[in-house]
Amino acid sequence: MDNLSGVIFTNEKVSRSGSDWTYVNTQYWTAGHDYWFCAIAPFGAAGYDAPSTLPGTAGTEEFGTLTFDNSQQVDLCYAAQNKVTGMASGNAPVAFTFKHLLSRTKFTFKNEATNQNVKFVISDIKITDAVQKGTITLGNGAAWTATADNVNGELAYTIAGTELAQNATLASSPVYLLPIAGVYTVTFRVKVLQGTVEVGEYDKTVTIPDTVTLTRNFSYNFTCSLTYANVVTDAEPIVFTVEGVEDWADYTDNEIAI
Repeated sequence: MDNLSGVIFTNEKVSRSGSDWTYVNTQYWTAGHDYWFCAIAPFGAAGYDAPSTLPGTAGTEEFGTLTFDNSQQVDLCYAAQNKVTGMASGNAPVAFTFKHLLSRTKFTFKNEATNQNVKFVISDIKITDAVQKGTITLGNGAAWTATADNVNGELAYTIAGTELAQNATLASSPVYLLPIAGVYTVTFRVKVLQGTVEVGEYDKTVTIPDTVTLTRNFSYNFTCSLTYANVVTDAEPIVFTVEGVEDWADYTDNEIAI
């Protein structure tokens, strides 16, 4: 209220009850004073530090610094309400519109084998070097950066279904990424079947290049096209050759009058 010393709420938990949003420690409006509100969801997911100054008179700018551990794998959201001046009565509810602060990613695998009997089974999908802990100072041009104590780690995706038939697709579960620029390493395992005969299992590694600009509030679907040749290590194609054609033989045993 009015300035950074006028703190009314600190980490107050707001919960839905029926059709209403409620909280425990009831606070009250003071007429003629300016208020700024911001909110983080889910409750307790991120650390929050207030800024040194509040936004300008418009009051529409996000404010504060968040620190977040992405190993939680939750959809981190933030909201700020325009600056509002308190009235003696008739104050409207503080209305929040939440925005996603992370990028949501998934992988879709497609069987593009030329043989209809070739099937793939996908498992163990991971990004092995994802930034786990990041910070963002909200406001115009805000961007996530890795914290000083960050250690990159694995993020695992799950995939439903079993055998991926020719021209079919299977999509993984979504996973949240801190939208920080960099090259990300993706690993997964593919079992190859020729009908019911197992050809083998192959560990594959690909990268998401730094030309892909991850942006908060965006969803990304990375498509992996699988063929026999790009899955089976050192696959050698079956080729044919013709060594000759046997000469016609004359039938000389008998003469037949017709």
